[in-house]
Amino acid sequence: MPGDDNRIRDRLRWLAQTRGSDVFIVTLSEAGVAAEFTYAEVNLLAGRAASMLRGHGVLKGQTVNLNLANTWHYVVALFACAEIGAVSIPTNPSATIDDMAFIASQSGCVVSVTTSESAETVLAAAEMAPDLRQVFAVGGAVPGTVDFESALGGFEAEPTRSWSSSSDVVTVLYTSGTTGWPKGSRITNANLCIAGDCVSSLLRVRSDDRWLITLPFFHMNALGYSLMSALMSGASVAIVEDPQLADYGQLLQRSGATLASLFSTQVRRILRDAPDESIDTCLPNLIFAQSISESDRSAFGRRFGAELLQVYGLTETLAPTIADRVGAPSDNGSVGVATIWSTVRLVDATGRDVNRGEIGELEVRGVPGYSLAKGYLGDDARSDHRDSEIWFRTGDRMSRDGLGGYRFVGRRADLLKPSVENVSTAEIERVFLEHVCVDDVAVLGILDGHGAEQIVAFVVLRPGEDDASEEELVDFGRDRLAEFKTPARVIVIDRLPRSPVGKIRKADLRSIYSGFVDAE
Repeated sequence: MPGDDNRIRDRLRWLAQTRGSDVFIVTLSEAGVAAEFTYAEVNLLAGRAASMLRGHGVLKGQTVNLNLANTWHYVVALFACAEIGAVSIPTNPSATIDDMAFIASQSGCVVSVTTSESAETVLAAAEMAPDLRQVFAVGGAVPGTVDFESALGGFEAEPTRSWSSSSDVVTVLYTSGTTGWPKGSRITNANLCIAGDCVSSLLRVRSDDRWLITLPFFHMNALGYSLMSALMSGASVAIVEDPQLADYGQLLQRSGATLASLFSTQVRRILRDAPDESIDTCLPNLIFAQSISESDRSAFGRRFGAELLQVYGLTETLAPTIADRVGAPSDNGSVGVATIWSTVRLVDATGRDVNRGEIGELEVRGVPGYSLAKGYLGDDARSDHRDSEIWFRTGDRMSRDGLGGYRFVGRRADLLKPSVENVSTAEIERVFLEHVCVDDVAVLGILDGHGAEQIVAFVVLRPGEDDASEEELVDFGRDRLAEFKTPARVIVIDRLPRSPVGKIRKADLRSIYSGFVDAE
């Protein structure tokens, strides 16, 4: 069980005392390194920010919105909240007024730290979030806000201990909301320390390693996997406020990164947009999530000299639950094997373990607030488990092969039944991603005019490959899939609707195209 040594603010303070001159944060610009911050400097800035927030009435347990891109301001504000015992609520700076109002209102934010470009949205949302009384702007004050950096300069760090415990919630990460309003996962100090330690173990992170972080800090991947593993290992991070993935090779070279993380959509975009040439980098390992083709995986590795390791995990499970092993053979059809810190099982609808080769729902055992997130904001009945172990239901269906590898079948909602047998949309999507002309794909079950579910594949073609016909793509699927799994229709579209971290918004896709499919 966690002790009170699992606090991210104390970890930063200790590193500042013992290795204060070591670089913790590097910010990148087009020309190279724009700024460097040592552990001692970040610790001092976090102390000043904590004093500033206290000076504006922020108390332990209250919530502070961080509506920021990947900048040093986010990192400083995160640790400042952790010192006070306040809870940071990160949001996407491109969020709509309605999105901001929902999150700020539900979480009861009293202060927001936002970009000057997004301040107008936050101020409009504040009219529907009655607790939000103060807005700080990064990048210059606008009417109704206070300049963050100017305000920071007026406060001194106080020699004080952290006011939060290991079990206290330190941040709330909202899911992408692909099926409705997002849910806020309550993440404790211990959760973040565990996430950092686990990823450090998986990737063998050392103090001389450096993460290139291009994913947003409002997602567990960038926060828990990258930033926290750097903190727990005494390593450093290179952060990019607005990464241009076409320049990914240059970002790797300018940052000197030895570690990086991407989603599959970003891997494909980099291969499409970046120069098709090998680049010398310091990157031995890159972790990725979601499915890519074997050819894209090999091409990325050749181009950037990195071993690609697939990982599977949820915000609620903190660190990768299933992953490829460093330096071990990988099977692109598998998402990896259970990590050494994870206890998992596959169960049927009655909760019984399934046999190897059979499909079941993945469940993960852990303690909420320690090895699992501490439930969801506003759902006290499910959040209070009194430090007892539970089996967390992921909603993801998988099978396990004879070598211990887990094969992702799809979310419960992604299982189709066009006839007698269930069909996995993930399996069909993997097949179409192998087509040389296909850049992106999503498969849905859409009811036809007779109320029967038909399989429809929505395909985005690679630039310059628009001569692939829908009939050709249907035939491609028919040659590789059982008849009952073959899409009845393949519809070529310009792009798939995605969340800020790359998840396909299938509900949006369905609402846009259901009528069109029915009419055909």
